Amino acid sequence: MAVPVVAGLLAVAAAGWWSLGRITGATADVVSTAAVAAASETFLALVHTSTEDLAAIVGSLAEDRELIAAVASRDSRRLLAAAGPRFHELQLRRGVTHWNYWEPERPETPPNALRNVVRLGTPALRGDLVERATLARVAREKALITGLELGYTGFVLRVLAPVRDGDRVVGYVELGRDVGTLLPELKRRTGDDFALVLDKRRIDPRRWASARAARGERNDWSDRDDLVLVRNATHGDLDLGAVLPDALPDGGAPLGLQREGTRTYAEAAFPVLDAAGQKVGAVYVLRDVTELVARARGLRREGGAALAFVVALAAAVSGAAFEWLVVRERRGATADS
Repeated sequence: MAVPVVAGLLAVAAAGWWSLGRITGATADVVSTAAVAAASETFLALVHTSTEDLAAIVGSLAEDRELIAAVASRDSRRLLAAAGPRFHELQLRRGVTHWNYWEPERPETPPNALRNVVRLGTPALRGDLVERATLARVAREKALITGLELGYTGFVLRVLAPVRDGDRVVGYVELGRDVGTLLPELKRRTGDDFALVLDKRRIDPRRWASARAARGERNDWSDRDDLVLVRNATHGDLDLGAVLPDALPDGGAPLGLQREGTRTYAEAAFPVLDAAGQKVGAVYVLRDVTELVARARGLRREGGAALAFVVALAAAVSGAAFEWLVVRERRGATADS
């Protein structure tokens, strides 16, 4: 009779131990969900602020007479000479990574494409015909256009405007900020670590390699199967997940725990949408939960010890009761016979 009683108590103890372990995982998921929500909100705020800043700069550039004359003459060397020093200053002070000029649309070019005059960030890449949603919009609307968009040289927050010489549109100016450059500010505001990845299916590998080479960077195309790492503001030894951006819900999702040495991190990710509303990238969020996990494990050990004590006590009581009620009674009955 004592065997099933003790077995039942052991089963209760095992269930309690398992439940305490589940609580640790659930706590990590709660922390990850809070981290990804805060990161997503802060990221959108940074995008909004950066857009306003770039729009103000583009407005002043579109009125610069020297630049207007250089754009009208399609003179890339003149544009590099006139805008080069200012571009360096904008890089240092305002985080600008892209400053491009585009020819006005022509009857012989595709309706959604414009020809590049110069890219100040990568001047060797010029003269090509590019088809992008923001280029099509600025050519069609002849007004200020903004949006996140994937291009040959990265995932960029772009602001475009027509360049006018009097009433005539002589070209288009584009300023951009690589989305990866927002991560250090995101880290400073939230205290978490971040990494930006892009979906390989939306990128031409040859142009990716060409853009990396133009900036003197290693071609990292083969480092991952489905994603390319654009910017890593996390601990380098951590293995980021491989969830494709379009598999993530709009609000992001927790992805479990990661360990690096003695530290433990709750990992989560949220998708990043381009100007067309497509999930082309994702921001991974890593929040240090070392102390939280240590406390949860301590509570689990204490709870396990308490359960073990209760099981042992219940087993002892059951054994004593069995001895008193059954064994002694049987002994008495044997003695009477």
